[in-house]
Amino acid sequence: MGRPLSNETRFFSAKDLGSSLKKVASDIVTMDEHRLTSQWYHSDRDVDLYLWIDDNQNVIKQRMQLCGQLIEWNVLEGIRTGFVTDEENGVGLEDVSFRYDSNPIFTTVRQATDLVQYILDIEEALKFKIIENFVESPDIKTLSAEDFLSRYGKPVHCESTLSGWSKLIQKISRIWK
Repeated sequence: MGRPLSNETRFFSAKDLGSSLKKVASDIVTMDEHRLTSQWYHSDRDVDLYLWIDDNQNVIKQRMQLCGQLIEWNVLEGIRTGFVTDEENGVGLEDVSFRYDSNPIFTTVRQATDLVQYILDIEEALKFKIIENFVESPDIKTLSAEDFLSRYGKPVHCESTLSGWSKLIQKISRIWK
């Protein structure tokens, strides 16, 4: 669960927790014709931040695990909060699962946004996107078709043939018209 808290850190300190997060991994994930960059930031103080970024530098999913709490945003479902559980899977290993709240708990979201602003390992523009996603929670239901397509439409490097993602975007845009 991370290192024990000293007397000075028994209370939530966004500055201390945020500045303790460091990037520990960055990978390219390929799904069909889509490439995503996944990034993992970790603190030994029981905080993790995971980002999934498309080729257009859009954050399409982000998840923060903060001392057992879960704050997650993605472009399809918007903002969700909950908690992380560890359960034994019967062979002596633990499975991590997520339990989501029926409605987002905004105190939890606020803690996450406060913490993000103090992460030293993330450039300011990306911090702004992460905070905006947690606060504004833009998603497929709240964005206009034009705005959604301008943000998440055809990637810059795509060939003239439509990828599966672009076909999905076109189908969604036809529904909204």
